[in-house]
Amino acid sequence: MAMKDSEVYKSATIHTVNETINQLKISGFEGLRTCQTLFEMNPNKVEKPIPFNDKGSFVVIEALKYI
Repeated sequence: MAMKDSEVYKSATIHTVNETINQLKISGFEGLRTCQTLFEMNPNKVEKPIPFNDKGSFVVIEALKYI
């Protein structure tokens, strides 16, 4: 199913990881770390997240902002 056909994603704006990291830095966030998961589309397999963001289908970005 294409994203445009998905009820969840059809109205979403999808940004790349690099775009998001750049916006976080511009907004004053620091200490950015990423991890990724979903390397295989197998709903019966539990995958452990690994560092970085270059291979997985789902990426988490951790960032800190001190005020």
